[in-house]
Amino acid sequence: MTDFPLSLNLLSSLFARLTHATTLRRLFLVAALLVSVIAVDQIQPGIPSPWDTAPAQALGENDVDQTSTSPVICFATREWTIRPPSPGHAFLELHPPAPQGGFRPPRLSFGLYPAGLFTTAGVVNDDSLTPWTWKICWRVNLATYNAVATSIAADVVAPPPWRTWSNCMTWAAGKATVAVLPLPPHTFLGIDNPTTFMKSLRSLVPAFGGGTIYKNPAPVPA
Repeated sequence: MTDFPLSLNLLSSLFARLTHATTLRRLFLVAALLVSVIAVDQIQPGIPSPWDTAPAQALGENDVDQTSTSPVICFATREWTIRPPSPGHAFLELHPPAPQGGFRPPRLSFGLYPAGLFTTAGVVNDDSLTPWTWKICWRVNLATYNAVATSIAADVVAPPPWRTWSNCMTWAAGKATVAVLPLPPHTFLGIDNPTTFMKSLRSLVPAFGGGTIYKNPAPVPA
């Protein structure tokens, strides 16, 4: 058994988010967050899981210790490119803790997007297949991990608006505030900007504020 010191308040909060998920996509994302903070009994100590035996670079997991019992939170960026056309983007990775002697469950990745072309509504999407260019990662305690997971679950159910001045970078920075983590500079002319964040990471490598900065040599899913 894995002993996770979860409070009944945390579990009841996540289950409440689950019951208010009005679409299948939201139900899946909130359920994934719930599973990530509950004891993982199915992972047998010392036996690698399928996601651990796959090539590390293909998963982008080579920068996170798969046997660590410390949760890891990363803030990642996708570079703005013309060919192929790809807007800049900032998003989060949550790496759940490994059970004692076992291996981490799959990571979870989330980002805020506009819900459509002609709306200010936002939507929190699964970013597990989003290529990352630069990212910064911190080892955190379980309380911090659970606080961020709960905050994301709330946003999956009731997403904040997406606007030019309140965008994916704003949302990611808000989760850094929840985790009490010091993100590098990420604003341009007073507006949160993922490209500015990426340039900051590039200039500050290898570390900032207790977090470790990584560059993806061949951008693949985070």
